[in-house]
Amino acid sequence: MERAAVRVPGVGLALLALAGCEPAVNITIRPSDWVPSAFRAEWDGPAGRATLWVADGAADAADDETEWRVLTAQEVEAGRAGLPIALLPVGRDYSVRVELESEGAEAIMSEAATVTMPAAPDVLGFPQIEFVDEARSELAAGGYSLVNRYAGAASASEAIEFILDGQGEVVWWMAPQPTGHRVVRGKLSRDLRSALILEGESGEGDDYINRVALDGESSVDTIAPGANHDFHENGDGTLTWLAYERAEAGTIPDIPYPVVADALVTGVEGATDASQHRTGFSFLDDFPAEPEILCEHQELGEFITGAVEWTHANSVVRTPTDDGFLVMTRSLDALLMIDDSGRRVWQLGGREATLTPTAPEALFQHAHMSDAWQDDEGALRVLIFDNGNHRPEPITSRVIELRPEGDEVWRLQSEERLGRVVWVPSLGI
Repeated sequence: MERAAVRVPGVGLALLALAGCEPAVNITIRPSDWVPSAFRAEWDGPAGRATLWVADGAADAADDETEWRVLTAQEVEAGRAGLPIALLPVGRDYSVRVELESEGAEAIMSEAATVTMPAAPDVLGFPQIEFVDEARSELAAGGYSLVNRYAGAASASEAIEFILDGQGEVVWWMAPQPTGHRVVRGKLSRDLRSALILEGESGEGDDYINRVALDGESSVDTIAPGANHDFHENGDGTLTWLAYERAEAGTIPDIPYPVVADALVTGVEGATDASQHRTGFSFLDDFPAEPEILCEHQELGEFITGAVEWTHANSVVRTPTDDGFLVMTRSLDALLMIDDSGRRVWQLGGREATLTPTAPEALFQHAHMSDAWQDDEGALRVLIFDNGNHRPEPITSRVIELRPEGDEVWRLQSEERLGRVVWVPSLGI
């Protein structure tokens, strides 16, 4: 299958053999300070429209038969200028040239330069796309997928954030900063120009959410003490995340150990301290039941050393009606709707549930959630990955689409995905 040219958002596609332009611009290639798979072509030249052309293979192998394609283009000022080189399959050499078009002057073309896109770390292996629903998946239409290799109990340095293109090729990757953090969760930004990456578990309380531009040109950290599992980028310059909260030993009836739960916390992006962060909902303060140990996954030290983790909230998604958040708590087997005032509006599953499923297939156990939207009738739908831990043997994992009243709309069970009955502990969605 012939590979389509990489397309940067907002830039058209072109294929041709370049000719008729005399080299008159010298370009230098600068690596990104933050993203190993991103570079920048820089030059000194006139004002006008700059177009960055790319071809497969090193520059010294380019000839008259080489096919070049547009990677990106934009208007530039006179003097020092540059264009990003990013979202190309990694582990390969590329030739790049810059064409400058100024009003009233002939186009000028740089000599070709070589860019080597570093391969992703070996621990990433060879990720593959196994299943695409062409009728419903944006990936099938040439989109990208941001994926987090969490690495489980392995070294934090082996947790990699990466992007796959529509052909399943790694075109972008980033490892944790050298602070002992682990990449926990990644999401594309609202404008699709950056990756937002939650890095935590350093043990020092300096967890943060990092916004890094896909082109590698900028990086902004937001301090988020206790941040874990998931977050949401709001449209007003703030972020909302799940943060650990702690009750000391002896303060919770019938549990003689420290108890860790979760809260919804919001802070201004770029904050360097937590003084202005605010808590919108606290499971310890606002949930209508006292903590208790419901299964072996909540026992002392199971997930947090020296403590009982009561809620293990793992997903926070903005409601499609933009009036609150949907929060999935793994250990309580519950999906909650929390409005912007911090009130629990409804709950599906678990203790204190206010919604009752209409079918047993709609019950989920130790689940994660990734998406919520309104269907054509205005009803809420959510996409859930159900770990199924406490289902009768054989335990199988599944992805399910639910309506809020608990009706199951669609499912993909693990044996259908992998061709065998299997339990998958954390299939991301």
